Amino acid sequence: MGAITIISIITFGIFLLVVEVFLLPGTTVAGIVGTIVIIAGILLSYGNLGAAAGNLSLIISLIITVVLFIIGYKTLNSKGVALDDELTGKVNTLEDDFDLALDDQGMAYGDIKPTGKAIFKHKIYNVRTNGEFIPDNATIEIIDIYRNQITVKQI
Repeated sequence: MGAITIISIITFGIFLLVVEVFLLPGTTVAGIVGTIVIIAGILLSYGNLGAAAGNLSLIISLIITVVLFIIGYKTLNSKGVALDDELTGKVNTLEDDFDLALDDQGMAYGDIKPTGKAIFKHKIYNVRTNGEFIPDNATIEIIDIYRNQITVKQI
């Protein structure tokens, strides 16, 4: 096997590692196959071209791989690629200004079938019914408030 073929095998392995780091991070298939192909190319270099060529291909492959991993690490940790915002919202909590009570009246803001939106005290809330359909602009009344779920009926 010639030197060009062995260089092509090692280059293909490095290409698979680049695909793993830059294009498909987390899949590990391309990374594992790329590592196996690089090792196979280095072993072929030792077997077919001698110890000096094998050592040279090992050193060059290691240097290129380490440099690509450093570039990939810096690229993936840059501001433009990864999200670094922290979510601070909570679910199933009521707003501080939640001032609705049972028997409050409002208006359906679109069809409620069995969930939809309604306007109470000039604010829009997500509401639900007990299964019935309530048309848009119908007058509604709150019959139950449980945590953040508002149940309404048509008047």
